[in-house]
Amino acid sequence: LKSYNDALAIFKDLGRKKGCATVYHNIGNCYFEKGDYKNAMEYYKISASIKKELNLIKKMGATLNNIGETFLKMNQLDSAEIFFRQSLNIMTEKGDKFYSIYSLSSLLEGYFVRKNYIVSVEFLKKAEKLAIEIKSKGERADLYRSFSKTYKAMGNFNLALDYHERYTLLHDSIFNEDKSKEMGRMEGKFDTEKKISEEKIRKNLYPV
Repeated sequence: LKSYNDALAIFKDLGRKKGCATVYHNIGNCYFEKGDYKNAMEYYKISASIKKELNLIKKMGATLNNIGETFLKMNQLDSAEIFFRQSLNIMTEKGDKFYSIYSLSSLLEGYFVRKNYIVSVEFLKKAEKLAIEIKSKGERADLYRSFSKTYKAMGNFNLALDYHERYTLLHDSIFNEDKSKEMGRMEGKFDTEKKISEEKIRKNLYPV
């Protein structure tokens, strides 16, 4: 927090409102992680207000979603839904499918808490459609896990198992892809170091 407060003081002195908005948002995140939702809300609202003033609409949408998440943690479900929908509307209007998935996921969580599982599934299907469109395996995996949790809560254990298996397969696929990329980077690094070592030996044997 100290580093953020120091940065905030500098941005204020320089009159850089955009920087202030970002720092206010980040301070809000710090308080949110600490479970201090009252202070988190205060800083998010300041950040959202500045972003609105500067017409940073997408960035404001992200902060509005965080305000919704804070209300959700405080079990103020109606207020949470208002901000989630505001965020979703902004992201839909801006054509940001990735963040629309995030807003939909936040919305459906509120309905899950209310035990309105049918609406949760509706939002899950909308989010899944977007995840397929943007070819995001990570988002799809998270959604499949939520599908499984929701269908289990509904008592539909066959679908819960089906989506759990989909989640597991996709999660394993992502893990294997990441490992392959890591191995590729390691092999590339080894080849580079080998070439450098061979070049050093050549220079020592045949000095210029």
